[in-house]
Amino acid sequence: MDLHELFLTNNAALEEIITARNSNSTATILSISGGLLLGSYLVVRFVGQQSLYAAGIAGTGLILVSLPFFASYRRHASRAVKIYNDEIKQKNMNRNDVTFGFTTTGIGIQMTF
Repeated sequence: MDLHELFLTNNAALEEIITARNSNSTATILSISGGLLLGSYLVVRFVGQQSLYAAGIAGTGLILVSLPFFASYRRHASRAVKIYNDEIKQKNMNRNDVTFGFTTTGIGIQMTF
């Protein structure tokens, strides 16, 4: 099951998971672009042709810029799960059931919480 579908019942958790996904998409695009630029710079340099230093610098810069977006993804995803779990705990905290009846060993009391 997708987290987006699971969090549809909780607006705060849904907003956090949407923000997390957006951060992850941005980070992925930046890091792949940076990796391609840096990789092309390194390949051209390794082959011995004149390399473009700007490609290497831009690639490294894009990879470094993507790191805060990956951190934001983790932070927002963790926050979404915490918000969702806290709501479930809150709903289940008020459930206390006491049952009187016959058990396998005789008459008994059963308390569920």
